[in-house]
Amino acid sequence: MGFRMTNKDVTAKGMDLTKYDLKNSDLQATDLKYGTFDYSNLKATDFSQSDLTGCSFKCINLEDAVFDGATMDKVT
Repeated sequence: MGFRMTNKDVTAKGMDLTKYDLKNSDLQATDLKYGTFDYSNLKATDFSQSDLTGCSFKCINLEDAVFDGATMDKVT
């Protein structure tokens, strides 16, 4: 299970993905500014080259997640 959202898909900006299972998802080069991922399963999710400015990652599983080249300003 997982989904693919790449190349700065503007619909992703500020998305509330609280309590979602995003295991093995591909979020490469996506604009996720101010998104909420609290209590989510993000195991092996690829955030490479994504803009994660202001995103909230609380109480989540980030095992094997990839953040190569991601913008991480003010992430909580």
